Amino acid sequence: MYKIISPLLAFPALLPLVACSSAGNDEPPLIIDPVDPVHRTVLVYMVAKNNLHSDIYPEEDYDHLDIKEMQQAAAAGGLNGGRLIVYHSSGNEAPKLIEITPDGSQEILRTYPASSVSVSASQMEQVLDDTQLLAPASDYGIVLWSHGSGWLEDGIEQLPLTRSFGLEGSSSTMNISVMADVLRNRDLSFIYFDCCFMASVEVFYELRECAPYIVASASELPVYGMDYAANIPCFLTSGEPDLKQAVKNTFDSYDRREGEWRTCTISLVETSTLDNVAAAARNLYSDISIPYNITSVPQRFLRGTNYYYDLSDYVNKIEKVDASKADALSDAVDNAVICKYNTPSLWPGTQFDEVKINTHCGMSTYIVRSAGDADKKGYRNLKWYKDVVSVMLNNSL
Repeated sequence: MYKIISPLLAFPALLPLVACSSAGNDEPPLIIDPVDPVHRTVLVYMVAKNNLHSDIYPEEDYDHLDIKEMQQAAAAGGLNGGRLIVYHSSGNEAPKLIEITPDGSQEILRTYPASSVSVSASQMEQVLDDTQLLAPASDYGIVLWSHGSGWLEDGIEQLPLTRSFGLEGSSSTMNISVMADVLRNRDLSFIYFDCCFMASVEVFYELRECAPYIVASASELPVYGMDYAANIPCFLTSGEPDLKQAVKNTFDSYDRREGEWRTCTISLVETSTLDNVAAAARNLYSDISIPYNITSVPQRFLRGTNYYYDLSDYVNKIEKVDASKADALSDAVDNAVICKYNTPSLWPGTQFDEVKINTHCGMSTYIVRSAGDADKKGYRNLKWYKDVVSVMLNNSL
């Protein structure tokens, strides 16, 4: 992938430009009037062909509610000379690429075939290509809006056979290993997951070459998502995106809620530090053979069946662990996590399902205590498994 800026500026006589498209053979070519690149374009990739959209109940039509918040931010001057693009796949409508303009209105840039699968690699690649062509910028940010299941590699298969973001229909999702291939080399200044469970060390490590910063939640997030009216200006600041403030805005929006809706974990991670986290974890895991014991159940971030435990709490509860190595890993995690927030519990007031948050390092992890654990949900596909966790199983051979 190359940046579109140089060709557009170098050949202004070629107006308008015609761009080919692979989104569908019946699609007409895009006619592009070259424009000067802005400092940043933010793409909100919104997969709402699921229960986050409602044609019947406006108060549960969460995709359109969030788009209204984006329009409010734009009308209040929040674009700051940048551009805000929304890929919107919702209900029974054909997916569209929309621009939220500075006056808060919507402009349709492109309509995709109704048969498009938004959680496929080809569709996401097409949307990124179109965004970078139609809204050129010095750098880009992406917000991934939908359901999320973290590292679970049980989504639709791609070619080659790599096998999680999104939910389209009842079952289709994108695996994080596929997403990493799609997002790499896209000039992204940040990735923001507005969905559940994506703040796992497995996800961060898989995406570490895709953007310098990632924002995500280790737990479920309520259906309201982040506060777009507050966060769009943070994403489009003239200098570096103000991700620390965006994280604080999201946390505050949930912390001031009452009852079960006062539930949130969220963290901001610098991806350049993740190799240090991996090295510290591998050093600790190299002493461990499968099976092993833990002294007590680590902090969990999900009710019931669980794939998400606090990374630092887990390693400190491994029986007979080398304390200095556990401390070194916790220090590496602390260095990687720029900021983190959590409410006192998840889903308070629900009696049996409430999860108390006693510790939150900013990253979750899956716990592998047997070879069978490593076989679940395609865990062996992940780079974190191959580079780090596999050493424990190799010790057991």
